[in-house]
Amino acid sequence: MIEKTKDCKIPFEEMVHQNNNWNLVRINKDNSNTFLDIEDKSIAIEDDIKKVIEVISQL
Repeated sequence: MIEKTKDCKIPFEEMVHQNNNWNLVRINKDNSNTFLDIEDKSIAIEDDIKKVIEVISQL
């Protein structure tokens, strides 16, 4: 976990970090970790996005 910096290259995480009412859902089968201190505002799904969308569409 890295701390927030001025040159953060992760724009979605930066936006979630700056906005209290925002959350982040990351779907990535290889690396779903967040880099900023936003674990309490994030959902990390380590799986293939196609499979995740198929499951969600069946709900």
